Amino acid sequence: MPESPLMHRVLRSSGYAITALLVLAAVGVLLWPLMDDGAPTAARPGPTAPAQPVPGTTGSAGDQEDNPFTALDPGKGVTEQQPRGNGPCGTKSAYYKRAGKGIEVTVVYTGFGAVRAIVVPVNGEPAAQSYTTSGDPTPHVFKFEDVSSQAIKKVGLTVMGRTGEVECELQRK
Repeated sequence: MPESPLMHRVLRSSGYAITALLVLAAVGVLLWPLMDDGAPTAARPGPTAPAQPVPGTTGSAGDQEDNPFTALDPGKGVTEQQPRGNGPCGTKSAYYKRAGKGIEVTVVYTGFGAVRAIVVPVNGEPAAQSYTTSGDPTPHVFKFEDVSSQAIKKVGLTVMGRTGEVECELQRK
């Protein structure tokens, strides 16, 4: 079937129109995040940070929106505040002791976050273990059975909570 000049014009103009619509849709998709009014949506819930800064921290509640630990929900409808323990790194207590052929690191951290124990032997590679906690006040015991208690250079603790990361060295009990 021979094609008519009218058919060419219709197809060409409809092709231009479809192309223009696709370009407009792509520009709209790219500009959509810039037109956001800041209101929480179902896909992006609002922050769970307290309206006022947590005592002992700096910055406003707006600064806390960028912190990934702000979104942790304590589970009881309350917002978590950084614990002020008397032990190292803001813990209630933390120490290490001899246990059989190795050592045990005992930590009581009542905050929300991650705790890592690091054992650095005099000779050899450092060993590390970690756990996450959600406000549980029971002691957590790290067992390093491959490390001789006689050959320890140092034992360290890293606590990553809502207000940041704290590192410290533990004392033997």
